[in-house]
Amino acid sequence: MSLLDAFTGDSAKEAAAKNAALYAQYGTQSLSDLDKGFSGAMPELTNAVNAYTPLSDLGKKYGAGTDLYMKSLGVNGAGGNADAASG
Repeated sequence: MSLLDAFTGDSAKEAAAKNAALYAQYGTQSLSDLDKGFSGAMPELTNAVNAYTPLSDLGKKYGAGTDLYMKSLGVNGAGGNADAASG
């Protein structure tokens, strides 16, 4: 029996096989957990995007006022100023 038998003998091969099986098991479990987390997060991300909609609508509303203001200042030329004055 030599010093290297601890690393190359039957007990070492058995331990390596057990470790390989555990790595495979943990890999499968972790992917399952990641899938659960992803499927749970997607509805929340959709809710976050939907929560932004009122702010987006508000921006469109005030964006129209900003366009009218810019026209009244004549930023887009005299025609824009005339449009703002007539509207």
